[in-house]
This record gives sequence, structure tokens and C-alpha cells, in this order.
Amino acid sequence: GRLKKLDVSENNLTGKSFASVINKLTECEINLSRLNLASCKLMPLLGAGDFVNSLEEYFKSGNKLRFLVLPVLEETLLNKVKDLWKNSWECLGEIEEDSENVTFRVKQI
Repeated sequence: GRLKKLDVSENNLTGKSFASVINKLTECEINLSRLNLASCKLMPLLGAGDFVNSLEEYFKSGNKLRFLVLPVLEETLLNKVKDLWKNSWECLGEIEEDSENVTFRVKQI
């Protein structure tokens, strides 16, 4: 079977490490449906820009996550991910924020 869901929540990997994972998923044409990075405290601090850029490339390659949870990022980077989600899913994309994480999902129809 192929990898469809990846949950690395509450992990100590950096944004740069997650970027490497996303780049490998793109390279191997693995289309995840769910990616959970909730409460990954180091991600926003080290290499978050690298992660967001790799996520953008992942979406450009035709892969579209249906569920994504990220720790709260610096506003410019978070807005970039929000725009990416809205452009990919249009009116079906939902975004929920709390003090620690941002959840992106596709509305159930």
C-alpha cells in the first residue's frame, strides 16, 4: 500500500526536517491525504520558511492534502499556507485556529 496519512504531532523535528520529508514525498509522487504536525514546537522556530516553500511545491506538483494541522507560524508564512489552501480547495477549504495549532480541512459535502 501507499502512504496516505502521516502523523508526527508533538515531535521535535524542525521546519527544515519537515521540508526534507515533504520534498521526498513530492519526488516520490506520494499523495498524502492527511498530515498532522500539531504541537511540533521547533517547527515554527527553525526552518519554517523552508517547510512552507516545500509545501507549496508539493501542492504545485498536483498533490492536495485534505487535512493538515500545523503549529501556529509567523503571520506571513501562515498567510502563505492559508492562501495555498484557499486556492487549492476554493469554497471547500476550511481553516480553524487556536492558540497552538491551525487546522486546514476540506468540508464534507
